Amino acid sequence: MSSHGAGDGCPLHRLATGRIGQVALCRECAALHLSVQCLTLRMDPAAFMELVDLLVQARSRLLAASGAAAPDADAETEAVQGALH
Repeated sequence: MSSHGAGDGCPLHRLATGRIGQVALCRECAALHLSVQCLTLRMDPAAFMELVDLLVQARSRLLAASGAAAPDADAETEAVQGALH
């Protein structure tokens, strides 16, 4: 990653947007900008891919613990919250 940061005006290309945040790619330095609510993380693509793998694994285990294969995000959240309480 280069030394410039989000405050330096990275030319961003939005890759995905959801209710909780967005992922954008800097066209200059290839850093990925993961924004979740008021937090933004800049990371190189390899670190981002490792984070995605980690989150997918955690999601699978939470769903397995809840005993549900929920069809949508709201149902998944309810199933997981029920398993935790």
